[in-house]
Amino acid sequence: MTRIHTKYPHLSYHWFVPYDRLILHNFIKLFPQFRYSSGFDKLLISIGLVFSIAIGAGTPAIMIFYGKLTDTFVEYAIYDRLSQWPDADQYYRHFLANITDKQEFLDKIMTDFSHLHLDTIQIRLHLDNQTFADRLNETVFQHKRSFADRFTDESDYWSFLMLGVSAAFLVCGYVLVATFSTAARNQTHRIRVLFFEAVLRQDITWFDTKASDDFASKVTADLDLIQQGIGDKVALCVFSFSTVLFSLGTAFYYGWELTLIILSISPILVISFSVVTKIQARYAITEAISYGKAGAVAEEVLGAIRTVYAFDGQQKEIQRYDRNLGPAKKAGVKRTVITAIGGGMIWLCVYGSYGLAFWYGVRLIVRSIQDNNQQYEASTLLIIFMTVLMANINLGQAQPYFEAFAQARGAAALIFEVIERKPHIDSSSETGDKIVGLEGRVEFCDAHFAYPARPAVPVLNGLTMAVEPGQTVALVGASGCGKSTVIQLVQRFYDVSSGQVLIDGRDIRDLNVGWLRDRIGVVGQEPVLFGCSIADNIKLGYSAATQADVESASVDANAYDFIRRLPHQFATIVGERGGQLSGGQKQRIAIARALVRRPKILLLDESTSALDTQSEAVVQAALDRA
Repeated sequence: MTRIHTKYPHLSYHWFVPYDRLILHNFIKLFPQFRYSSGFDKLLISIGLVFSIAIGAGTPAIMIFYGKLTDTFVEYAIYDRLSQWPDADQYYRHFLANITDKQEFLDKIMTDFSHLHLDTIQIRLHLDNQTFADRLNETVFQHKRSFADRFTDESDYWSFLMLGVSAAFLVCGYVLVATFSTAARNQTHRIRVLFFEAVLRQDITWFDTKASDDFASKVTADLDLIQQGIGDKVALCVFSFSTVLFSLGTAFYYGWELTLIILSISPILVISFSVVTKIQARYAITEAISYGKAGAVAEEVLGAIRTVYAFDGQQKEIQRYDRNLGPAKKAGVKRTVITAIGGGMIWLCVYGSYGLAFWYGVRLIVRSIQDNNQQYEASTLLIIFMTVLMANINLGQAQPYFEAFAQARGAAALIFEVIERKPHIDSSSETGDKIVGLEGRVEFCDAHFAYPARPAVPVLNGLTMAVEPGQTVALVGASGCGKSTVIQLVQRFYDVSSGQVLIDGRDIRDLNVGWLRDRIGVVGQEPVLFGCSIADNIKLGYSAATQADVESASVDANAYDFIRRLPHQFATIVGERGGQLSGGQKQRIAIARALVRRPKILLLDESTSALDTQSEAVVQAALDRA
């Protein structure tokens, strides 16, 4: 086994996200919302779209039924008013009893009751002479109940039609929300897994420039926004726009002139809506950046809470957190003001169109009566008004959906970019050679290197050295001279700028990355443990390790005795980042984790710095035997 370790402290770097360097135009670019949908998800989405459009088509149908029902009420009201003549019975008995011809009957009452303008009523009801004469005879003079029964039947007919369509809305609404919500949850779950896999697949260069302490909170928030942007809000948006289209189509069918008059205000509505949406998207970017920075501060402080308490830095950190929240607050207030102004303009246009509709609609009805045609009447006015009303309402209700879509696009920009990014050094790739019978010879040949995050600062300048199998080599030097860099190059966290790093005489860039790292053991100066048991932490070095292997490695690392003294021994939970253990105990578990895999190459970076002299001697002897 080849061993390389350093003897002096090395520089550590604080990782952060350069949020101000994000490509903001990705935020407003329209992303394919269902990029990660499966065949089943697409089926659910298709079903949801069909039902969304069905509800949109059914909405103007309700308005038509309502208009027809209004006609029934108007007709009944007219005949009911005529039947209240105090001399109707006497008039029928003395003047009309012997008249058998319906036209003669109609001519007679038209003449005798010219002040009632019965000819106008006949035009209003769209009845021919024969039918109108029958209606007058039945309802006015003979006081029969046939028309009242007919009124009840017609009212029941239109009412039950509206009730049936409403029941269909209930079913369709449930289906569209259920299908889109299920598809969104499936896609979001898939995106979460793919994103986490992609992050673990990235090279260290990406983490140096992109990764941050607020990873978990940012991913959670962003994926929630994505789920909203591909969930039931999409179905409701489709419903709103289908309602707008079908409602306007119905309005134009029943009266294009009145519809155009009402829609004359629409350009103002559309312009207001577009401006508001664009400004909202811009302020949403600022909010997302600020909240991300503030979240990073919060996680950093909570992760180092003991240090903050030790230096009484609570107030200072509160102020730093507040400073990062400041831009988000200002952007949020401005976005709210813009939303309020835009909403006010939209509703001003909507209600203004209502007044315009009735003002001009009444004139069209009067003109239709005067021209003796049936184009505009009370039901026509109501149908046009109600359908345009529904179109305007649904157009206004679609505004929050577009805001949600804009936020979802912003959240998805970075996540989708990471998922689709192909790292230069991919640890999950199956490509690359695997050396049979690896011995562990490490060689640097005129290696030059500078960190990608600091390309102008060279770290290695023509390093040449060789470490033979079984040989122990110590790298000694001042802080920042490149000791830790050598260890990271052997692990192929980075590639040299020029020159070569050879493993058993093979260029490290030709080897499979995952296979290589499986044969390297690493212990850092500040070891990281995970929030699971001691045994599980050691098994992270070799997943197939048995309990005997775990105990043997802990003996070699001089950790067995203190582990056995713990109440739960190897089942003891170490806490977040090993917070329940001392520094020396964490170091020894980390060494056991490196030894359990029996590595061909062992890399130690001040690995015994946290141990006392006696423990260091025992561990060093174990490392010599390994």
